[in-house]
Formats: sequence, C-alpha cells, structure tokens
Amino acid sequence: MGIKINDENVGYFSIYRDPEDIYIELNKNRPSFTDGEIERGLERPFEEYSEADQRCFGVAFACIDNKNNTITNRRKSKKPIMLSGRRIEKSKYVEGGYLYNRCHLIGCQFHPSKTNNENLIIGTRYFNIKGMLPFENKVKDYLDKGGRVLYRVKPYFKGDNILSHGVQMEALSIIANKENEELHYNVFVYNKQPGITIDYESGKSCVDESWSELENRLNNIYDCVFNIKTKKIHMPGSACEGKNEYKNFYPGVGKILFAHGGIYCKNCYPQMFE
Repeated sequence: MGIKINDENVGYFSIYRDPEDIYIELNKNRPSFTDGEIERGLERPFEEYSEADQRCFGVAFACIDNKNNTITNRRKSKKPIMLSGRRIEKSKYVEGGYLYNRCHLIGCQFHPSKTNNENLIIGTRYFNIKGMLPFENKVKDYLDKGGRVLYRVKPYFKGDNILSHGVQMEALSIIANKENEELHYNVFVYNKQPGITIDYESGKSCVDESWSELENRLNNIYDCVFNIKTKKIHMPGSACEGKNEYKNFYPGVGKILFAHGGIYCKNCYPQMFE
C-alpha cells in the first residue's frame, strides 16, 4: 500500500526524516490521474486552478504540449486575500538571503507569467530549488524531445495553518516523445529548510543550531557557481547561473574562491551587502 499524506503523518515525515530528505514517493511513485482526465489531455493542452482561499489557489492542473512548452490557455480569477506565508523573512543561513520564495505551482518553464497570482505559493528556498525544481526539470527534459504530459500540483495545508507543509506533485506522459520514453511520478515535496525550524501555523521560524547544515553556512562552506571571466560567485540553481556563459560548478569551496578574489553576486547573496 502506498503512503498517503494526512494530518496525522505529515508532521512526522516533515520533522523526523533526515534534514536533507526533501520528498517521499506516494502510491509507489504512480500518479492517480483518472481515465477521464487522461482522455481530456489527449484532446488538447489545458490549464486550470481550484478556487482560492486566503492562503493560495489550491490545486493546479495542466496538460502540457510539446510544441511550445508553455501554457497559453488561462482564465481570469480574483487575487487571493493573502498568499500563503506571505512574510518576507531575511536569513543569513539561507542561500539567496531569504527563507521564503514565491514558488510556482506550474513551473515557470511551462508558464509564461511570473506574476500570475493564481499560480503562486510561498515555500522555502530549499523546497523551491532542491524540492520542486528537479521534478519540473524532468518534465521539461521530456517535453524537449516531444510528447504531452499531464501535470498536477496540490498544496497540503494542515488545518488553518498559514504555511503549507508541502505539495503533492504528479506527472504522467500520455503521448510519447520522439525517443518513445515514458514519464511518471507521484511525490510529496516537503516545505522545509535544513537548519531552520518552521512554525507552519504562523510562518515564523528559528535557527536550529544542532544541524550540520547550519555549521556549513556559518563557515561559508557551500556549493557555488563561479564565473571565471567576471570572478563573480553565484548560487547554484539561481537565475544568474543560466545567464553566465563562463561558469563552472564548484562543490563546497565558496569561502576559498572568495578568499582568492571572488566577488559575491548581489542578486544571489544580498545578505553580503547589508
């Protein structure tokens, strides 16, 4: 029997698993799309959202075509009263300088609007970059070779908590790509940050000094992307990384590069310029 997320176990999986573990597989990694949803996706690409409450718009469901890799079928909807966990909290222990990010339910690789409020939820930096992004990239890599994919992201809120414990992400290829590959997954990605303890009811957080991740941050031992031409140090997975032609990935040597003339990027590491 596959794991199901509910009020009783969501806290257990979020707190007591290894701090670096960011997701678990649900239903043996098999998505739960119905025959009717698959038939609908075979007809044409689409995009839809559930009704909003004060925290976010809830479930985002789409069928993404291989022709342009972006969703163009949008509907008008009113802005939610309050995006989930809207507090903008600076933290010197988090790469990028901010604990919370505005995260896209339908990844921005597939969605043309970065400001579409119906597609946003608040999550930690770790949740966004290490949790959701790798699964979004699996879909993008598949679509780059052709095909069509059903894609659904469902935030999970425990009770009236302001901050989501995480999201369930499902994907299923319904038209094969040029290499006749298959794609499917069903995972729950936790909205967490190593080294930080989060109160999901209020969105407040505090540093957990017992985690080795924090020790790495205090010592400035971290992975980085270094531009050998400009000497700038960028954060892995950041928007700056994709714009840099003369870059290389350096694991765990950010401090060393800085000591030898490296310059921190203001966009990636704003806390260094406070």
